[in-house]
Amino acid sequence: MNARHGTRLVAQMTAEDRARLVAALDHDVRQPRHSLEMGLRTLRLVTADLMARRFDDTTFDSLVQRLVVETASVQAASRQLTDAQQDLFDALRIEFDELLLRPRIISAGDLVERICRSNRAMAGHVELRGASSRLTFFSDEGWVERVLGNLVTNALRHSRATKVLIGARRCAGDIVFEVRDNGRGLSPGRLADVFQAIKAPQGLPGDSSTVRSGLGLCNVRLLAERLGGSVQCASAPGRGTRFRVRLPGPLGTSEPRLPVPRGTTAQAVRNK
Repeated sequence: MNARHGTRLVAQMTAEDRARLVAALDHDVRQPRHSLEMGLRTLRLVTADLMARRFDDTTFDSLVQRLVVETASVQAASRQLTDAQQDLFDALRIEFDELLLRPRIISAGDLVERICRSNRAMAGHVELRGASSRLTFFSDEGWVERVLGNLVTNALRHSRATKVLIGARRCAGDIVFEVRDNGRGLSPGRLADVFQAIKAPQGLPGDSSTVRSGLGLCNVRLLAERLGGSVQCASAPGRGTRFRVRLPGPLGTSEPRLPVPRGTTAQAVRNK
């Protein structure tokens, strides 16, 4: 694979930018960590009430509902911390040129299905849907999944969408993945720096305490370039956002899955 070696993260940044990135990363991690601490504290209190057994049916139902809500909150915060940690490790691998690429033939349909399945819990009430595809392509499966998975989680967390769709298509000998949402969209200013490593706070100019690291989307751009491809973003306020990841061929198509006749599996077991 002839991967283009894109510009590294830190090489593009001034000393001041690097200091701001570290502060932004600290802010990104501090918020879910606080949510974890508060959620676990509430879970301990609810558990203590349940163990005391001093409640009627109405109180019991209320306690169970609090358990459900706080458990979901803890799970979300834990996933956010894990993703932030992974973004940082990916950035370090890119920075030190430690990306070990293991290209192989990949089924685009299987990849899309797996990404949807791994993000189903996070999606909640958002419709997360992947389009079926018989395309196959040659790349590093783990890094491609990291790129597309990052775009999906970004849409679920930040777009305020009700639908997030992911699919693949052929384009002039390359494969193009698209991640679309019908969320709030991005202003022209936001769109211009969507792949930058530091994001300014919305509506709070000059307030560096709420600056976010855009490390995830910055990694998406750098990883796509290292894989020999590119990534583009199109968006407008109120019209949703579309990310398009283009990766080089060669392309192929997998054989369609044949439906298994009803009762075939049971008959095969009996015949053993």
